[in-house]
Amino acid sequence: QLFYLAAFQLAEGESVGRTLPDLDIPPTGLGEALRFSADGQQVSVDPALATGLFYADAPAVAAAAAVARLRPVHRSVFRGVPATIGWRATPSTYVVCADDRAVHPDLQRAMAQRATTRLEWPGGHSPALTRPGEVATLITELAAR
Repeated sequence: QLFYLAAFQLAEGESVGRTLPDLDIPPTGLGEALRFSADGQQVSVDPALATGLFYADAPAVAAAAAVARLRPVHRSVFRGVPATIGWRATPSTYVVCADDRAVHPDLQRAMAQRATTRLEWPGGHSPALTRPGEVATLITELAAR
């Protein structure tokens, strides 16, 4: 069982930076929040914008702690194309986060159409922080299948 939580369920030839490019989905604020290192190889999120993008529905103390743990990633994360598409052969569950400001909910809904099971929860991009009990319960249920 594969589990996607406000995530990228990519198909052949897609990358995080180019998912379902033919859909007319409005951008989120994520693009303008990205900051590149001097050599252009590392990407981080502006801490001043991260709370609103990732943790808007989290308590302020928890959001601040989560922002403090963010680290840069290599830019290849946005361009990498999966070699294998696991969801084609393995059952999958996708949880759309209806109020996500980082991955547009309409993009999530389109990717969720690829999943065996689809759920939609209210809330933002980080339900593991804001709804940990529900996330744990769902993972436990999926693992028991």
